Amino acid sequence: MALNKSKRKDNQVKIALAGNPNSGKTTMFNELTGSRQHVGNWPGVTVEKKTGRASYQKYSLEVIDLPGTYSLGAYSEDEVVARDFLTDGDYDVVLNIINSSNLERNLYFTVQLLEMGVDLIAVLNMADEAEKKGIKIDKEKLGQMLGTPVVETVASRGRGINNLLEKTVQNRDLSEPALKIDYGSNVENLIDEVVSMLKEFDFTAQINNRWTAVKLIEHDSEAVKLLERKVGVSKAKKIKSLIAERELKAEDDFDNIIIDKKYEFINKVIEESVDRPEADQEPEMFQIKLMQL
Repeated sequence: MALNKSKRKDNQVKIALAGNPNSGKTTMFNELTGSRQHVGNWPGVTVEKKTGRASYQKYSLEVIDLPGTYSLGAYSEDEVVARDFLTDGDYDVVLNIINSSNLERNLYFTVQLLEMGVDLIAVLNMADEAEKKGIKIDKEKLGQMLGTPVVETVASRGRGINNLLEKTVQNRDLSEPALKIDYGSNVENLIDEVVSMLKEFDFTAQINNRWTAVKLIEHDSEAVKLLERKVGVSKAKKIKSLIAERELKAEDDFDNIIIDKKYEFINKVIEESVDRPEADQEPEMFQIKLMQL
């Protein structure tokens, strides 16, 4: 989705680091950039902005450390800053830093990124911690199910960094199709209707219309503001009214259905790509869902 790539030379790669807090993302940023860092604030907010430079083979790398978040909602400044940057599209690849020993929690954010359609490499960081717990991750199977490359690292020790940089420059023009989760017939029919209306209203954005439709159905306030700016308040109201009308007839709130279906997908991914000790077979009931409500 790096639509602004034309601004850069062929040997320049702009990288965004995205991930949950405690995923080792800052350690990865420091490992990649060393002392070549600049710290400031994102425009209009007090959220810290860290950028840095690195080089690999013939490539000059610009690295942006996005705020650590659990989701791409509109519930905090960190989430809004990260999402605004990602939806702007001015980067070549996203390195999604994942805590390998807490895959269930981290994959919720990964799934959201993949649904956006960003060019992404899943970085299984802190692999040593997973090994200590006896957790074995089938990287090939995980990548196949997510539809994106997967690389294993231990940023704190520099392990896997060269392989990660190799994959990064190889996949800077990845352009894989966005992940598509089946949300059930009622929600899927509504998504199709909203997407059709977005096209009819000439809605234009650097992200795919399906992702926008899902966020609108989730009553995401930032998505609504974006829609109103792009197509006008009156047209936006028609879409909001359609969603409200369909939801009144549903057995459950659509945003709850969407969250539950994401978890179903994540649980299936975990079941088929992760092997762990018998005592740890039950998936952790992580707290992301509470943060969405």
